[in-house]
Amino acid sequence: MAKAIEIEEPKPRRKSKINTSSESREKVMIDLAMDAVEERIRSGKASASEYVHFLKLGTEQAKLEREKLKNENKLLEAKTQNIAESAEIKKMIDEAMAAFATYSGNANYEDEDGDEEEHTRSRRTRRRR
Repeated sequence: MAKAIEIEEPKPRRKSKINTSSESREKVMIDLAMDAVEERIRSGKASASEYVHFLKLGTEQAKLEREKLKNENKLLEAKTQNIAESAEIKKMIDEAMAAFATYSGNANYEDEDGDEEEHTRSRRTRRRR
């Protein structure tokens, strides 16, 4: 009795819209490459370097490195937010100091053009006249 030969039907290719942004095109290309490598691994035709690449991704060291990168990104985001908040606080303090000086009656301030103008004269100047 003759052995039945299994014939694999080719996988239908995914037809996707043409992506115009380079990031989305890059993602599509990576997905296609991953699909091709997966297919080669399943069929036993993958190269040694393809096997090694995926074996390295599964190691504890690789997992720790990914976690470390995620934490470093969180830290950078927190630092960036802290810098932005400190700039806002400095601006608020400067505005408050200018207001206090104005209320005391002897302050100069910068108008919208950046020109320094005398806002009010001190009491001594007014009394002398």
